[in-house]
Amino acid sequence: MLIYRHHTCSDVIALDDATGHWEPVPEEGAPPVGPMTLVQRIGEPVRGTYTVENERRYCCYWTADEELVFREPSGRRFCLFRRDARGRIVDLMPSVSADLVDAVHGDGSPVPHMSTFSLRDCFAPEPLVEVTYESSKYLLLYSVSLFTYIPDEDLSDFDFFVALRRAIDELKLVSRVHALPDAGTDWGITVAVTGAACVRRGWYIAADRIDLRCEVGAGEPLPEIDAYRGLWVWVRS
Repeated sequence: MLIYRHHTCSDVIALDDATGHWEPVPEEGAPPVGPMTLVQRIGEPVRGTYTVENERRYCCYWTADEELVFREPSGRRFCLFRRDARGRIVDLMPSVSADLVDAVHGDGSPVPHMSTFSLRDCFAPEPLVEVTYESSKYLLLYSVSLFTYIPDEDLSDFDFFVALRRAIDELKLVSRVHALPDAGTDWGITVAVTGAACVRRGWYIAADRIDLRCEVGAGEPLPEIDAYRGLWVWVRS
């Protein structure tokens, strides 16, 4: 499968999901990456993204079986979500969450310019994965990009781990809508059908078409996009 280097939107490589082997794709032979989130890359020619931190490669991508996989440098694969035959998202690791915090030394003092990403299972005492990396360089790139004004661009377009945490958070919300009865009332998840007035401004994902998303203001109707007239799930402000 094809994935690209996250902060460059280029440097496409062909990755073998079974072995972890990869090789670069010539620029002239690579399909355009296109501006979209990690969640939306399901079914796209370029199915995911990667970053290299401290000479170690971290990848996240959708497989041909429509599973979202996070792969860390040792070769461990974490199958996080799957889209089923009905288009619904299934959480394959429901006890796992993603954290992203400012890095600290052992005495609790901050480590300048660094952040720590971790993948944690609530039943395990230690994180499944923990990565401390120089996040300030991606913040700088994002700051510079503010002067070019690319609509909807934010830090997740530059920082791989911000994008990964966001994808996990968003897909957990979407998966719970299908897995839990009365998710919208009993579990505090904001949902609305196409045409209904938005009660919480922000970004929404189509529950059965995760490639579709929209930003809606309070009181505005949830739109019909690409003939989709179903349930929308609020995922972030």
